[in-house]
Amino acid sequence: MGRRSSEDGKRTLGVTLNLTERKRAAEILERTVIERTAQLQEMVAELEAFSYSVSHDLRAPLRAMQGYAKALMEDYGPGWDPAAVKCLERIHRASTRLEVLIGDILAYSKVVNGRLNCRQFPGTAHRRTN
Repeated sequence: MGRRSSEDGKRTLGVTLNLTERKRAAEILERTVIERTAQLQEMVAELEAFSYSVSHDLRAPLRAMQGYAKALMEDYGPGWDPAAVKCLERIHRASTRLEVLIGDILAYSKVVNGRLNCRQFPGTAHRRTN
């Protein structure tokens, strides 16, 4: 900071700022954001692949359970003890609930696959000086 007086007696005050450190910090922050964004995108892709794989791997045995329960009910249900029929109905209801959950996992993986809507908030934007 410096002060000067002119010939007419007026004083002038000057301030000099060194923005090198601030620019360096902004560059480091920007690199960090880019790296973390890449890591996040990779984790989201892994989560999507995992949820897709799990949901499809669960569907085959679930359908087999549903098919066996239905076949037993149709073929032997009328002659069975009511407690056995009730167990088969429970198997059917539980497998139906599981099917809904698997569908939800698939729907979630599709939502995750969508693009994130990112935007800057007022007051957080900074100017690039390249």
